[in-house]
Amino acid sequence: MKKLILTLILIFTFQINFIEAQINLSDYNCIIEPIKYKEDTLENRLILCINYKDEDNFTIQYSDIYLLNKKNENILLTKPNDPIIGLYDLKASKNYKYLAFYYVGEGHPWIEIIDLQAFTLKKEYNIIAEIQAYPGNVNLLYWSENDMLIIESDINLLLKNSNKNLNYEDMFDIQKKYYYDIKTKQFSICKEK
Repeated sequence: MKKLILTLILIFTFQINFIEAQINLSDYNCIIEPIKYKEDTLENRLILCINYKDEDNFTIQYSDIYLLNKKNENILLTKPNDPIIGLYDLKASKNYKYLAFYYVGEGHPWIEIIDLQAFTLKKEYNIIAEIQAYPGNVNLLYWSENDMLIIESDINLLLKNSNKNLNYEDMFDIQKKYYYDIKTKQFSICKEK
């Protein structure tokens, strides 16, 4: 019942105060990402992700993802029988073509990049790319202006450019930033700070 009330309050609040900046509402187990809904229009919308956590160990059990707008046309994008599990963050690309999801399952993080328009218009979760850094870690940071995904990892992701398997000897003592080019599916060292 608390989840339903929180969901209704959040949706109602966002209808009144539609925002255009990204907000992370971690206290409420929510993630909000502003997007352009259709490529041929300037209609702004929000993607609202509500995470439901296990009350005993505080791990995310599953997530509901909604598409919100000012006109009170809220659409549930996830299917009840096909839940999204372990979602901790999401970021839309600057051109609103892609949406990157940051997942953690059994202690291993990974990133999936999907077609944003297919997801919002047709409710299709089409994976364009997946970034696995096992046995290392990977973190989702942001998208650059030229549609490169900026990520952080404690393992040498450049080795993945030649399809090498990663192992413990490839790990670093610190996190390093990488660009991931969605078009070429290649990693390069990020020079941004």
